[in-house]
Parts: sequence; structure tokens; C-alpha cells
Amino acid sequence: GDDDADREKAFAALHARATPAVAERMAAIQQEVARAGNGTLSLVDGLTEYTAAPDPYVRAAATYVLAERGALGLDLLRRLAEDNHELVRETLEGLTARLATKPEGVTPRLTRLEKMIALRSVPIFASIEPESLAELARFSTEETYAPGQIVVREGEQGEDAFIIMSGKISVVLKAGTPEEIFLSERSTGDILGEMAVFDPGPRSATMRVGANGVRVLRLSGAALREVLRADPGTASGIIRTLVRRLRARLGQIEAEQEAG
Repeated sequence: GDDDADREKAFAALHARATPAVAERMAAIQQEVARAGNGTLSLVDGLTEYTAAPDPYVRAAATYVLAERGALGLDLLRRLAEDNHELVRETLEGLTARLATKPEGVTPRLTRLEKMIALRSVPIFASIEPESLAELARFSTEETYAPGQIVVREGEQGEDAFIIMSGKISVVLKAGTPEEIFLSERSTGDILGEMAVFDPGPRSATMRVGANGVRVLRLSGAALREVLRADPGTASGIIRTLVRRLRARLGQIEAEQEAG
């Protein structure tokens, strides 16, 4: 918004959540803006300037926010429609189509930029380069499951991973049998099935949708492996996640044995 107090609160909240390098850059920009004094641009004018930035990911993000605010003028629309980067053009096309139709009661399909934002929210992808993030988004699909539906079943072949966009998923062993074992419940922002990315083969557990249904982003295992080969840091993040889960499960087993 254009209110100074609201901007200060938003800046403080973002600054507190940012990585040290980003927080330092944010503080430097804030100081530059403060020195500029009354020459500060409005939000829409500032975003419009960013649509001409050298970085295509900045241009796409600025286009996204302007479209959501209904602030894309005709001249700007024409320029962005001829942008030399496909992500900018895709973002514009997807959002203008969505705003034109506005289907009642229907959740709009995610644009590639929105998929990138969803991926970035997962801790193991927090430091991945935009180019790799865009490739992951390209080879991901958005899927919706009804309450009680099985996303993957124990023993089935599979290599894809899943990020929960909304809803909850229960992870169980021996699903549907008297010996069913509940392992965990995962919710928005969690990643599931990543073990199959490293070792494609039979699924080690069943993933069952919770009472309110679930919306997931399904990541291609092959595409994710390509990113991991190019970005060892992301691979390390996934390995750490798997180790934490294994430790948690071993602790759960020990507690059950002591209780028994």
C-alpha cells in the first residue's frame, strides 16, 4: 500500500524473516529511499519501473503484482506481451486470462511464477537459483485430491515428490488393514515422497488425504534429480530432511516399545 506506517510494519516483518544477506540489502534500499525524501515513487509507479528491470524474474514478479492490483495500462500490456523472456509473457497471459474469466467457486490454476513462489516457500528450496526453480516449476503439475483419497500407495512404483499447497495428508503403513500403522500427518508447505527421487522404486508408505481434501504440487522426479545434480546444496537439504524424519520415526518406535 501507499501508507507510510503500513509500509514500515511490512518492512519490519519481512526484514525479520529474511536471510542475513537479503536483510542487509533490504536495509540498504530502505536507507536509499529515506534519503530520496519526497521523491519516493508510489507503489504502482515503482512496480511499473521494475517491469523494465534487467532481471526477467523481477519483471515477472512486478507484472504479477500489477495485474493483481488491476494496474496494467494498455501501453504496459503491449510492452510486456512482447517481453523477450517467456516467464514474463506466461505470467501476463495467465493472470490476464484469470482476471477476465473469474470463474465462481473454482480455484484458478497456478501460473509458473506462482509455482516458483510455492517451491521457494519449502525450506529445502529456499536458496535454489531462480533458473533452477523455474525449471522445477515447468515440470510440476498441480493436483487436487478428495478427502480419504490415496495419493500414493505403499509398494507402488514412483519417483515424484509432492508439496502440499493446502490441506493435510496422513502417512501410514499397511493402509486399510487391521495392522495399519500411523506414521505422521503432514500439512501445508511440507514435502512428501522425496525419498523416491533419490531411489526410484516401490513407495515405502501410503499417503492418504485428510478430511478437507488436499491440493498438491507434484514435482517430476527426473527434473528434480537434474536440479540436485546442478545444486548440491539442495540435495544436502533433502538429505537432512530425510535424516530428521528417520530419527523422529526411530524415536516413535522406541516410545511405542517402552509403552508396550
